[in-house]
Amino acid sequence: MVHRIITNCETLSGSYTPENILHREKELALLSNAINVINTFLYGPSGSGKTLLIKKTTEKFNADGEGVVIYVDCSLYQTTNAIFTEILLSLNTVVSSKSNYELTKRLKARMKNFTAGITVCLDHFERMKEAETVNRLLSLGLKLIIVSENHETYRRLNSMGKANITNLIEVRSYTEEQAFDILAERAREALEETAYSEDTIRKIVQASSGNLTLSLNLLKSLALKAES
Repeated sequence: MVHRIITNCETLSGSYTPENILHREKELALLSNAINVINTFLYGPSGSGKTLLIKKTTEKFNADGEGVVIYVDCSLYQTTNAIFTEILLSLNTVVSSKSNYELTKRLKARMKNFTAGITVCLDHFERMKEAETVNRLLSLGLKLIIVSENHETYRRLNSMGKANITNLIEVRSYTEEQAFDILAERAREALEETAYSEDTIRKIVQASSGNLTLSLNLLKSLALKAES
C-alpha cells in the first residue's frame, strides 16, 4: 500500500493561485493600479512569479466588475489570427472566419458592449511570432499588459508600441529567504506534515537559485519518488 505524502497536489501546480502572494506586495500594487488604466510591460526571469501576479490581479479585477481582463498565453497563441480568435472566444463570441480582417471587424464591434474597457494580457510575449499584433490591438483602443522574461523583448516593439507602452514594471528573482518562505508555505498546504523537514526545503531552494517554478517541480518530484 502506498503511503500518501502529497495530500493536495493542486497546491504544487503551476496554475495554482494562493490566497496570499508572499514577497510580491509592491509589484501587485503597481500592477493593480495600472490595469485598465495604462499600457504596461512587466518583465522578470522565469520562476519569479510574473504569471501568478497577472492571474491574481486579473481575478480580482474581473470579480470587481470594473472592466474585463483577458489572459492570453503567447506560448500557445503566437500569431495575430490565433490571439484575436482567443480574445473573441473569451468574450463569448462565435468565431466563424479565419481572416484577420474579419476578426478585427468582429472584435471592434464586440468592444462597443464593454464601456468599461477591455485589457488584454499577453503572457510569454517572447514566444509571439508576429510582434505587429501589438499595434493592431493598440489601434483598436484595447489596453495591454505585456509579460516577458527579459527587458530585451521590449525592443521588439516599434515606435508606436514604445510610445504607447511606457509603464515598465520589473520583477526580480526571489531571494533565497523569500523562496524558502513560499516553498515552505506550499509544502505545508500540499504535503503530509511528517513527510519533510525545513532542511529538505532549504536544499531544494538552494538547488533552484530563486526559480520558484523549478523549486515547486523539484518538491513534487521528490514527494512522488518518496511515495513510490
